[in-house]
Amino acid sequence: MDLRFSSRSCLFFFMITIHLVRFPTHVSAKDVQNLNCSAPFHCANLRNIGYPFWGSNRPEHCGYPGFELDCAGDVPEITIMDRAYKVLHINNESWRINVAREDYWDYNCPANLSNSLLNFSIFNYASDTQNLTLYYSCPASFMNNISGILLPNRFNCSIDGKNTNSYYFSWDSNSFNSSIRSAIGAYFRSCANSAVIPVWQSTLRYMVNNPNSVNLTCALRVGFGLQWHANNRLCEECKQSNGNCGYIAKTGEFICYCPNGAYSSSCHSRTGSFFVAVVSLAHEIRTLCNKLFYCTVKTDCWQTIIWNQNQNIHENREACV
Repeated sequence: MDLRFSSRSCLFFFMITIHLVRFPTHVSAKDVQNLNCSAPFHCANLRNIGYPFWGSNRPEHCGYPGFELDCAGDVPEITIMDRAYKVLHINNESWRINVAREDYWDYNCPANLSNSLLNFSIFNYASDTQNLTLYYSCPASFMNNISGILLPNRFNCSIDGKNTNSYYFSWDSNSFNSSIRSAIGAYFRSCANSAVIPVWQSTLRYMVNNPNSVNLTCALRVGFGLQWHANNRLCEECKQSNGNCGYIAKTGEFICYCPNGAYSSSCHSRTGSFFVAVVSLAHEIRTLCNKLFYCTVKTDCWQTIIWNQNQNIHENREACV
């Protein structure tokens, strides 16, 4: 078969392709995604929620993995490390959320006791957060020198229909000497179960000065703070350029949806994902044209061109002779 490619025909094909790719129709998939991500997102009792959160009628590409909200109840919920949390407040300016353990929302004695765990790739505890430890099924008797310290921290907890001795204690917010701390630690080690729950520092200070079970319930409902990490700086740059932040699940990349297309960081970016795709396609077309032209000039025998993806180059399976 006689294939005659000229450099001009390759150049013409290249320019036509670039023209078609760079100037899509007015209504494209990216336009629809931009509209979806710019629409106000209301979830339960929270209004105008933005990136990185998604869920309900807000598509996944408008958020970030790990930030899906369940909007079915009165208060939004987010799942972190298989544990449900009530979302009480969202601050987009400081990238912080206020959450509370769902299993401690109405009851201090949940069926499954466990510590609070985080996915530290996307969350960190807020700096003004401290741990509160709850001890369950503790012995009825303890040393006299700690009875006056622990009794105010006692709360009722029924397990299998029986009231048990349960206490809360903060190891970070007390001024006891080493011997007292040692005695308290020895007593709590004899308890059947325990759970570590983060709370606000200000809440913990109030509980230390006003120890009772009512304040414990309030502290668990007030919750604690989390700092999120979901391409925060890129999203700020995107929003400042009048774009809407998003995420490409297939590639794991941040994307900025803009009125004129989608970009990698902002609406003013020259290296957006759309632009990169065009450059990549142009490179492949130019390389293919060069190969075809080289073969047809040298001989009438053109066999097959294979794509060597491992080395990102093209090579002839059979050389032109």
